[in-house]
Amino acid sequence: DQYCTALAYWFQPSPLPRNPQKSRFWHGEAAKNGHAAAMVALAYMAEQGHGGPQDLQLAVSLYRSAADRGSPDGMFNLFRAYTTGKGVPRADERLARNWLDKASAAGSLDARKALAKIGRGAYDMPGADIARNAFAAYQKNDYPTSFSLYTQAAKAGNTNAMVSLGQHY
Repeated sequence: DQYCTALAYWFQPSPLPRNPQKSRFWHGEAAKNGHAAAMVALAYMAEQGHGGPQDLQLAVSLYRSAADRGSPDGMFNLFRAYTTGKGVPRADERLARNWLDKASAAGSLDARKALAKIGRGAYDMPGADIARNAFAAYQKNDYPTSFSLYTQAAKAGNTNAMVSLGQHY
């Protein structure tokens, strides 16, 4: 089985030596045959650059193919993509939430944990790391840097940054 061979080259201990390139190849072969879990694994490898070049657009395409086949992991990873804006045209909070809800309904434990975080107000919006750096600059009275960083975070879709940017104006 192609998928099992891919896993054997990736996870250790295994009768096969660890080889990310061979793992990526065999995940690709299984994905060509419609194996949703292989699509998710190959997408992750493409996203991270394991066993070959990093390719965020390929990763999103594979996550979408897996999601179309009912994969909760594919759906959850599309949520991540639309949250961060990586591999998609732009971060989109509405699409991210849509994929998160679908992943949860499909049984994703990761999605359910993310929804619980949102319920507690602990959800990181797109550009949250940039907004944190903007606030740190603001606290140091470095208003030009704070303004610039809040602008970047707002463009990424961070609504809190949008409010802070308004306060700068």
